[in-house]
Amino acid sequence: MTWYHYSSCEDIQLKNVKQIKNSAGKPCGFWLSYNDEWLNWCKDQEFYTFNRDSYYIYEYCLDTLNMCKISSISDLHTFTDKYSIGKEFSMRIDWGKSSTRIRRFSRK
Repeated sequence: MTWYHYSSCEDIQLKNVKQIKNSAGKPCGFWLSYNDEWLNWCKDQEFYTFNRDSYYIYEYCLDTLNMCKISSISDLHTFTDKYSIGKEFSMRIDWGKSSTRIRRFSRK
């Protein structure tokens, strides 16, 4: 499977990143998109990366065997029940707990 990373950086250096226990919302790490939906959204919203004259698109091949796939609302509820901390409006995902699986990938 081919995934894409969009960046304003010409050279990407990959490294392991430890999840911060109380990070606000999104997990730390390297973000990938399976298709061009993220690119289209960024262009439509004039998101900062795509306001520049140039940006770079990197392709990666991933072994999705160890990836957590959320493809339905039921999957999302199951994931949230398993990895959430806090209650109601203060609920968030414990990304450190959810990141126990190794994700391997290589640049295409």
